[in-house]
Amino acid sequence: MSSGSEALFSPIVRTAARQEAARQIREMILAGALHPGQALPSERELVAQLRVSRSVLREAIQTLVALNLLVTRQGAGTYVTSLDPALLMQPLHFAIQLNKSTLSSLFEARAVIESAAAGLAATRITDDQLSRLAEVTAGASAVVDDPEAFLLADYQIHDAVTAAAANPLLSHMCTAIATLSLDSRRLTAQSRSTRLLAREDHTRIVAALRSRDSAASRNAMASHLWRIGQAHGLKLSHFVDADADPLTLP
Repeated sequence: MSSGSEALFSPIVRTAARQEAARQIREMILAGALHPGQALPSERELVAQLRVSRSVLREAIQTLVALNLLVTRQGAGTYVTSLDPALLMQPLHFAIQLNKSTLSSLFEARAVIESAAAGLAATRITDDQLSRLAEVTAGASAVVDDPEAFLLADYQIHDAVTAAAANPLLSHMCTAIATLSLDSRRLTAQSRSTRLLAREDHTRIVAALRSRDSAASRNAMASHLWRIGQAHGLKLSHFVDADADPLTLP
């Protein structure tokens, strides 16, 4: 990009120059002015447009590199990454690994979002999707003594429920959270008693969806995630009575 090109950025007047520079670059990415794989303007151009020092600009860029929004290539400049969701989730995933207390928040988020997805899926799931879900659930039951195989089947079950909700944004959110929770789910899957509990819950979820009962489906999913959270030793809010049959809950 030449120095005579139209300016993308505004001069910074705030004292928190590094944060503001990072914010402006991030906003350009969000707005689509900077696309995945695109090179940023040269350091000279950015310094002139943002009116910050080179050191401040470099600190701002390193902040966005740490968030996997940007990547620097030696001798070639700085580029927007692919912005792949899995890539963008890595920093948050690392934070969760460092701070186990956030695991409760992660499970609560799953309970809220996935139970909502199950409620929508009950009214939108097709016969073919229901048959596929029942097939995957049966497959999970068959490998209940194989932790890794069961983990994969569990992921497929939850993914199938989310897909049946037919809401792309909700599906994206569920996928992002599922990626963050993969390590914790792998840990839980090592317990045979937890796998048996999950198998029972999966059966209830499928039954609720088959009945096309939105409330029952929400409760079945919320109850499942609450019980799995308990198996982790987490203290979670009761979205439903976990001891009640989700199919009979109001």
